[in-house]
Amino acid sequence: MGILPMSILIFAIVIFLYALFRFVEDHNLKHIAKEHEMHAIHCWEKIVKNPHHINIVREKKAIRIMRKRYLQLKYKFKNDPKILADIAKDWQDYVHAIHEFISEKEVFEIDFGNRGGESDAVWRFKKRVASQIIRKDQIEGRFCRLLGISDMSMPHMELDTDIYKRKE
Repeated sequence: MGILPMSILIFAIVIFLYALFRFVEDHNLKHIAKEHEMHAIHCWEKIVKNPHHINIVREKKAIRIMRKRYLQLKYKFKNDPKILADIAKDWQDYVHAIHEFISEKEVFEIDFGNRGGESDAVWRFKKRVASQIIRKDQIEGRFCRLLGISDMSMPHMELDTDIYKRKE
C-alpha cells in the first residue's frame, strides 16, 4: 500500500469521524431543545389551567404572542440545532419568568391585604419581580432581533395598583 492510498484512507476516516461527531452533537442538541420545550409547555399549562390565576390578561397575551414568535423561530432555524436549543431555552425561561411574575403578583395581593401600607407592598413586589421582568424583556428583544421585527409591541407586565387602592 502506497502513501497516497494510505493518506486517502486516513482522510476518509477523519471525515467519517467528523460526520459521526456532528450527527451525535446535532441529535443531542435536538433532544435538549425538546426537553426545554416540554418544560415550557408544562409551565404554560400551570399558568393557563390554574383557576386561582385571575387578573392575568396581559400575561396570557404576552405568552400567546411569544409562543407564535417561538414557533416562527423554530421553523426558521429548523436546520440549525444549536440555535434551536438556544431558542427553546429562551422560551422555557420566558414562560418560567411569567409564571414567577404571576406567583409574586398573588403574593402581593395577600401581602397588600394583610399589611396595609400600599407603598411598602408595591415596593416589595417590584423588588421581587425585577429580575423576571428584565429576563422577559431580554428574551422578547432577542426573539424580535432573530425575526427581524423592530416593533416589539408586547403587553408590559406591571402591577395595576389602582385595583388595590382602598376606597375611602
